[in-house]
Amino acid sequence: MVPGQYLMAPENLEMLETSIRLARYVTDAGCEVLVGAGTCLEYDTEFGTLSESTPSKPQSLYAATKLALGLALTHWAMVSGLRVVWARLFQEFGPYEDARRLVPLVIGSLLGNRRFRPLGGSQVRDYLPVEEVAEALRLLMESDVRGPVNVGSGMPIAVLELARKIGAALGRADLIDAEDGSDNTPGPAFICANSRYLQTQTRWRPRISLEQGLARSIEWWEGQLRESRPSRR
Repeated sequence: MVPGQYLMAPENLEMLETSIRLARYVTDAGCEVLVGAGTCLEYDTEFGTLSESTPSKPQSLYAATKLALGLALTHWAMVSGLRVVWARLFQEFGPYEDARRLVPLVIGSLLGNRRFRPLGGSQVRDYLPVEEVAEALRLLMESDVRGPVNVGSGMPIAVLELARKIGAALGRADLIDAEDGSDNTPGPAFICANSRYLQTQTRWRPRISLEQGLARSIEWWEGQLRESRPSRR
């Protein structure tokens, strides 16, 4: 689905239905463990720092269908014997990311020598390199964990500060503009994971710093830019 438009997209209902059918198929095929990808937006985000015990309060069709799928799979596990892990992801980023998401947007603008002003720059989020997300999911699959578990860094950062880190890494921090006070971007002011449960139930610990993750993304997008340029003969 399209970044910026997925929250209320009707396709969420289709994905809910398809995901439930898939769970039935893999169970019938003998699968013993299913690790599903939920979202931090299932929670009541007014709590700010979110743990697995934070109440649910989805504010979009996307979040509502994610919550519904997680609940359905959890109860299906009781009937089928399937072990279900519901990994609630926060803000992941990395190579192969959709170019319309925040990190690629900033990188693309700066590589193109264009100014960038992040919408919702004062909003605080929890960004985690995708390699760390993948490792967490692998460890959860191999663990005895059941039900919801947060997958996030636990290190909050403002969107504007994230953009400035990318600018500094590219030597173009001068192209990052701060909000001018007219930004009314909707969304929670603060979202961050309490990832203690993930860390106590598995061997997962953050290995890649935010700066290292951003450097990997920058390197990947620079490579994409080089490949897209016509060769000179």
